[in-house]
Amino acid sequence: MREPTLLEYILLIVVCLLTAFAGLYLLTQFNRLFKGSIKNELLRKNAAAWVVIFCFSTALMPMNGAFFYMLAKFGWIHSIIGHIASTTITTIVVYNLARAIAESQSLKKLSFIKHKSLVILSLIISTLAINVPFSYYLYEGQMQYLKYAVINSIYLSGATGLVYAVISYLEVERKRKFDAKELELSRMRESKAKAELDALQSKVNPHFLYNALNSIADLSITDGKKGRRMTIALADLFRYSINYSNSNYSTIKDEVEMTEVYLQIEK
Repeated sequence: MREPTLLEYILLIVVCLLTAFAGLYLLTQFNRLFKGSIKNELLRKNAAAWVVIFCFSTALMPMNGAFFYMLAKFGWIHSIIGHIASTTITTIVVYNLARAIAESQSLKKLSFIKHKSLVILSLIISTLAINVPFSYYLYEGQMQYLKYAVINSIYLSGATGLVYAVISYLEVERKRKFDAKELELSRMRESKAKAELDALQSKVNPHFLYNALNSIADLSITDGKKGRRMTIALADLFRYSINYSNSNYSTIKDEVEMTEVYLQIEK
């Protein structure tokens, strides 16, 4: 077995730091990754998950003593191939299981904390179920390297789950604030429309009332019965106007009746 040189160690650490930052950035852009290049939604999300998992697992390599064992035993090429194979298996099993739980309609009825905790727990258990047997075979049952596999599996899956939970919370909060703002704007538009209607009524009603009262005054001299009918019609019209202002709705039948009353007054 050939030990990696100091330069190779330094290069590995630099690459790991870069992939750590890349993984965090790609996770925040997860829903946008490969949007234009991969049409199939399931395939696109699996490709995005593979890239994110590859970045995070690569970033953990300096803390993984088992990886250095594999590097010394098999060399760079076979170690990288093994890492790619491990990432692919993890994506197919772990990501799709966690995605199925996260998007389950029945489980979405749970509270936010319970739902996200269930997703994180599924990530940890499924990651351990993949990595521990794989590591046992790869490192020929050496327990010290199995310990690294268990710790890294819990750390990687738990950290990924926590980041997912934080992003989900921020998304929920963003949507809540957006909906609250939309509701406030809707109420403001409604208040503005009502204020404009009230202003219009305040201009029209006095003029209409003045003419109607003059007509009633004339009819009280020339035709008392007609003047009485007009007074009752005017009272009905203003009663309807007040009730409509309070409730903001009326039936078609009421609208037709009030139109007839209005025309009766205008005659």
